[in-house]
Amino acid sequence: MERVEILGQLRKMLKPDRYLHTLSTEKEALRLAERYGADKEKASLAALLHDCAKNFTPEQQAGYLDQIDEESRLIAPVTHAPLSAIVARERFGVQDEDVLNAIRYHTTGREKMSLLEKIIFVADAIEPRRTYPGVEELRDSAQKSLDETILRSLMNTITYNKGKKIHKASIQAFNDLLKTKGER
Repeated sequence: MERVEILGQLRKMLKPDRYLHTLSTEKEALRLAERYGADKEKASLAALLHDCAKNFTPEQQAGYLDQIDEESRLIAPVTHAPLSAIVARERFGVQDEDVLNAIRYHTTGREKMSLLEKIIFVADAIEPRRTYPGVEELRDSAQKSLDETILRSLMNTITYNKGKKIHKASIQAFNDLLKTKGER
């Protein structure tokens, strides 16, 4: 599917603010792909579709919930990511597993993330429309190291969600990145 067709579909599927976030995430993903030597077409596609199921109603979600893991179903801020990967495959025809994984894990991260997965995770976290405590530090960090930026972002998530369940993929991503950092 061509970019213009994807944008037309997204305009119908997303609330205006979410659509603008998507465009901003794409712009950031392209900048990071250029900086770190990733495939820009894949970065664009993954960024455009990373939140395609974000504004689904519970009724729209219901048709897909049996296709995602229980933990992702139970942690509401995470649910849209695996749903978006399914919709990217079924509605937008995406077959590239790296692109689908970048969409699937853009909220949690995971162990042994690919370069594209890291770029979409970071682009979503630091796109210019984001305004939360610590985002400027993440933006600065993204110029030096994706791994360090993801570690900081995951630490923010753990700190922010005190007393709430953290998805196991986030814990595994954090530990994996710490291990990799220790090996350097």
